[in-house]
Amino acid sequence: MSEQSPWPPPSEPPAGSTSATFRESAQTSLTGAPVLAHFGWRLLAFIADVVNLLALFMALVLGASILVWTWAPEEGAGISVAVIAGATIWYRIKWEGMGGSPLRRAMGVWIVDADTLEPIGTKRGFVRAIVRLVSEFVLYLGYLWMLWDPKRQTWHDKAVKSIVVKK
Repeated sequence: MSEQSPWPPPSEPPAGSTSATFRESAQTSLTGAPVLAHFGWRLLAFIADVVNLLALFMALVLGASILVWTWAPEEGAGISVAVIAGATIWYRIKWEGMGGSPLRRAMGVWIVDADTLEPIGTKRGFVRAIVRLVSEFVLYLGYLWMLWDPKRQTWHDKAVKSIVVKK
């Protein structure tokens, strides 16, 4: 068995390869069209994102709690809450721009530009995160939109011209 397993997929182009070869890993060999992630994969990827954020949040809370209780219990509590919230939001936006959280990418479910099949970047990740909140506020209708959309795009995908592919 000389065949290599595709798991885990690379998080960025390997050294010495080009973006073109990285893009090709998101395409089928027969048609050249990207393999769009279906609802089940996207739901699992959403859960993976939540697990990643919770792990990050818990690590930050533990670290801040130790620092605050050790050095400045009264003065440090407000600052630590702001730092924890800011870091969690920043990582969430950064992960959106990089193609998804580390666990999502390890699953092979990537957020990419609809035209170039490259990760969308931090600015578009920020817009995507904001529109995601709107989708959640409207009874998750923005998420369910992918069920009848031909490109399987949600509202937050449409807002930044991204698609979610299964590599």
